[in-house]
This record gives sequence, structure tokens and C-alpha cells, in this order.
Amino acid sequence: MMLLWIINILNIMNIFIIGPSRSGKTTLANYLVTKGYNHIQASKTLKEQYPITWNEEYGKYVSRLTGISKQLLEENPDHFIDYIKFNMIENNVIEGVRNPRDFCFLYNPNIDKVILTSGDSLSDFEKLGIEAILSIIKFWDKEVVNYDYKLNTDIDSLI
Repeated sequence: MMLLWIINILNIMNIFIIGPSRSGKTTLANYLVTKGYNHIQASKTLKEQYPITWNEEYGKYVSRLTGISKQLLEENPDHFIDYIKFNMIENNVIEGVRNPRDFCFLYNPNIDKVILTSGDSLSDFEKLGIEAILSIIKFWDKEVVNYDYKLNTDIDSLI
């Protein structure tokens, strides 16, 4: 909690990249790393502990990770918040936050930006999480920038 308070005092901006699986979040985040941002991938801790098996379809893998994620959050509601806070330094690009509670805790509407990546399909879990996060941003009367990697959007104009 203290680290987050210090980060907000120093006016360090976070860029949140929100979107469904395979919508260009990691590609965009990797580009922002070349611009000096620290990349934090919310699901990295899960993907390292529970890698995809050689014969597992990607959709089933995402469903499996979603189930594990829900179980971890039941055991410790701050699981992903703690992981992200631990990895924050300055000028962070935070990718893949889908839990509205996590987003509320981490998002500073006075400083942070949100980029929404478009995807071909959303699971019900992703729809609920993304819609709730968009409602939070709307409450603060802040802009959400849309990014579509298929349209070759100028990334530098987004930040």
C-alpha cells in the first residue's frame, strides 16, 4: 500500500492495456517497453506456474487459467494486486487486468491512461470484466483509447 501511495505522489503514469486474449496487448506493451515503460503482465505469474501443455487448445488453456485465477482470488482477493504492486517501478505499462476490483485499486484517474485493444471474440468472463472497467473509467469521465493492431494504429499517438 505504501509503495502505491509513493508512486501516486511522484505522479508516475501507468498505461493500462485492457482487452481480450490475442488482441495485441503484448505486442503493444512490448513496443512501449522500447519507449522506456516497465512491462507488467497480470497473467504472467499464472502462465509461468501453469504453462500450456503440448496438446492443449489455446481456448481451453485460457479457460483453465480463468478457473485457476478465480480460485486464487477466492483464497486471496489481492493476489494479482500484490503481484502488480511488487513489480511496479515507474512509467508502467500494465497488461491484462480483467478484475474490476484490481483495476479500481491500481488505477489513478488523475494520471493513468487506458488503451482498449479490440479482439475477434470475448468470453463471458472477459466481457463482464472489461465492461465493468469501462464503467469505472466512464465514472471518472476519462477517455479510453482504442487500439486495433490489424489497422496499424499509430501507437505513439495513443500515449
